[in-house]
Amino acid sequence: MQFANIILFLNLGSGEIFLVVMFILIFFGSKKLPELARGLGRGMREMKNAAAEIQREIEIGAAEVQRDANIKDVLDETEKAANVLESGVNDALNTEVTGTTDVPEQITAPEETQPKDELPEPDTDNPLVPPQSIIRK
Repeated sequence: MQFANIILFLNLGSGEIFLVVMFILIFFGSKKLPELARGLGRGMREMKNAAAEIQREIEIGAAEVQRDANIKDVLDETEKAANVLESGVNDALNTEVTGTTDVPEQITAPEETQPKDELPEPDTDNPLVPPQSIIRK
């Protein structure tokens, strides 16, 4: 079936096919035909393996490029976090050296909203605290 499609594709008639077969028999001889067919099969197999190897190398290269892009994103995020941390440390050191703070008063001195004599209400937002828990002083 496959051979018939190739013949139709090449637009060869029966006379032309006969001439090609005769030329191959005369040029190579009947003893060399099996060896020639084996060699042709090996060559086709090697070409197929080479094409598969090239495709595999391209896929590996694409995966490495993707991995490098992901690593670059992680490094960029890490660098941003390091810059934020460095600026925070520098601000803290400047505050320590100069003795001045730029922190608003409401943050440095929080107001007492609950008298110390009263018991605090149980934390109902925390799922780890039972709702009927006893709070001790």
